[in-house]
Amino acid sequence: IEPNTVFWSRPPQLPPHEAEIRMLGVDPEQRGRGVAKALMDACFARAAEAGKTGMRLHTTQRMKVARAMYESMGFDRLPDRVFPDGFVLLTYEKPIQWGSNPT
Repeated sequence: IEPNTVFWSRPPQLPPHEAEIRMLGVDPEQRGRGVAKALMDACFARAAEAGKTGMRLHTTQRMKVARAMYESMGFDRLPDRVFPDGFVLLTYEKPIQWGSNPT
């Protein structure tokens, strides 16, 4: 077991000050055109308007392009979520700052 691993049997409750991106996808034919960035910007704007101060999301190891985008946007890694069947979600988090572009 890796030192940054947390085992979960059910999803943790999101703190009231945080927002979460549950799923974001772009049609493969539309990738590379800034669509994902625009969607992320919209998520951050909506969360900021709701008074949230942090954004959290989960992904998997195989989502290399998505992980690179999150890291380029300044997301930090948190401990992984490991489910009883061994499935692993990588957790990322980033502060939401009013009046600034998240990306």
